[in-house]
Amino acid sequence: MIRARACLKCKEYVIIHPNNPVNQVELKNFDKKHLGHTLIIVGFGEIKGIYTSFKSNGGGKPPEDRNLISFEKKEHKIKKS
Repeated sequence: MIRARACLKCKEYVIIHPNNPVNQVELKNFDKKHLGHTLIIVGFGEIKGIYTSFKSNGGGKPPEDRNLISFEKKEHKIKKS
């Protein structure tokens, strides 16, 4: 069974790979970002499609959302000019 650590407040998760040192670093980063939030460990199937994957390099927003935000910022700069 695949397990994940999930933040109930932010609706983000990180998959747990117990014997993977790279994953251990990602888990620590997840814990730092969500310090003070309610974290749970659940089966991945329980949160799949509801929560977003945590990315150590800038959060768990899906790529489409990040691109949309960038597009909106560019559009805003154009309107200011």
